[in-house]
Amino acid sequence: MKVFIRILSYANSISRRLGFFFLYSVLGIIFGAFNIVLVIPMLSSLFKKETPVVPPLTSFSFSTDFIVNTFYHYYLGIVRDHGQLKSLLFVIGLIVICVVLANLFRYLERVIATKIRVDLVKNIRMDIFKKVSLLHIGYFNTERKGDLISRFTNDVMEVENAVMNSLKAVLKEPITIIVYFFVLFTISPKLTLFTLLVLPLTGGVLAEIIKRLKRQARDSQESLGRIVNILDETFGGMRVVKAFNARKFIIDKIEAESSYYRKVNKSMSYKNELASPVSEILGVLIIAGIIFFGGNMVLSDSSVLEPEVFLGFLAVFAQIIQPAKNFSNGITALQKGTASATRIFQLIDSEPAIQNKPNAVELKNFEREIEFKNVSFAYESEFVLKNINIKIQKGKTIALVGPSGGGKSTLADLVPRFYDPTEGEVCIDGRSLKDYEIESLRKQMGVVTQESILFND
Repeated sequence: MKVFIRILSYANSISRRLGFFFLYSVLGIIFGAFNIVLVIPMLSSLFKKETPVVPPLTSFSFSTDFIVNTFYHYYLGIVRDHGQLKSLLFVIGLIVICVVLANLFRYLERVIATKIRVDLVKNIRMDIFKKVSLLHIGYFNTERKGDLISRFTNDVMEVENAVMNSLKAVLKEPITIIVYFFVLFTISPKLTLFTLLVLPLTGGVLAEIIKRLKRQARDSQESLGRIVNILDETFGGMRVVKAFNARKFIIDKIEAESSYYRKVNKSMSYKNELASPVSEILGVLIIAGIIFFGGNMVLSDSSVLEPEVFLGFLAVFAQIIQPAKNFSNGITALQKGTASATRIFQLIDSEPAIQNKPNAVELKNFEREIEFKNVSFAYESEFVLKNINIKIQKGKTIALVGPSGGGKSTLADLVPRFYDPTEGEVCIDGRSLKDYEIESLRKQMGVVTQESILFND
C-alpha cells in the first residue's frame, strides 16, 4: 500500500483531485443504484391493481426512511389520483433522469482519472531522468543500460496501467459495492445478512491467486529488462558480433531469456485469467443461494417479502457481481504495477556516489596546477592505479601513454570527479576537488571523449 500511495503522490494536486474523483464516483453510483431500485415501484405499477394508501409526508431528516417515505407519498398519490399508467410514466421519467445524471458523473470521474494518470506518468519519468542524470559514471558501468531503459519505458507503462485500473477498480468499485449493500440492507436486512455470510469464500480464493501474481510480476519485469539489455548490447556492438561470428551465441542468449519471459508470463496470465471466471462462478452460486432463500421468504405463509421487492433485491445484487470482478482484476493489475513501481523507486532512491560536500565552495578560476597526491583507485577490489603522484602546471600539455586497460582514462576521469580516488586526493590550486562544487569544477574543463556522440536536438 505504501508503494501505491507513493505512486499517487506524483500526481499534481492529488488530494483535491482524489476528492473530486470520490465525489463524482459516489454520485454516479448513487444515481446508478436509483435506476435499479426504481424497478420495484415500476413492477408494482404493472401488477398491483388495488387502490393504494398514500402515506403522509414526514418532517425532513437525513435518513433513508425520509427519502423512501417522500417518494412513496408522491408516487402513490399519482397512482390514486391519475391511475397506474401515469404512475408508470412517472417512474420511467425518474429512471431516465437518473441514467443521465449517473453517466454525467461517470464521465466527470473519468476526466479526473485521466488528469491524474497523465500528470503522474510525466512526473515519474522526469524524476527518473533527473535522478539518473545525477548518478556517478561508475553506476552506468555496473548497471545494464537495457535494464535502465526498461524501467523508464516498460515499468512506467505498467505503473500507468495500474493507476487507471486501481482508480476505477480498487478505489471506485469498493464504494460501489458498499453503496449497493447499503441499498440491499434497506430492502431486506435478513436476506442481505445471508448474502454476507457466503461472500468471504470469494475473497479467500481470490486472495491466494493475487499473492502468487505479485512475485511473478516482478520476475516478468526483470526478465523484460534483461531482454532490452541484450538488444542494446547486440545492436550497439553489431560490428563485434559479426567479426567474431558470435551470431549463434547471441541468438542462444536471447532465446533462453525469451523462453524464461514466456514461461513467467504464461503462468501469470493463467492465474490472471482464472480470477475473473472464479469470481463469476462464485457469484452465480451466491445468487442461486439467494434465490432459494429469498424465494422461501416470498412463498412462506407469512409472506415476509413481496415478489416485486425480491426481484428488485436480485436486480441490485446482480449489479454487485461486475464491480466485484473488476475489483479482483484491478487487484491483479495493481500487483504488476506495484512490482514495476518498486523497480522504479529502487532507481530513484539510489544515492549518487559523487556529491557536493556541505559548504562546498565555487571554483571561479583555474590559477596554477592540478596535483595527484598518492592517488590509488580500484573499480572493485583490484587496483588499476596505485600511488600516483603528478603535478600538472597550468598551460602544460600532458600525454598519458600506456597499454589498453592501464588506467589512462581512469586517471583523466578523476579530474572532473567522474570518480573519486579510493586512496589519496586530487587537488586544484592546492585544494582538494571534494572541496569544490561539482558544477563549478566541471565548468572549468573541456572534455573530448574517445567516441563521438551526436545528440538529436
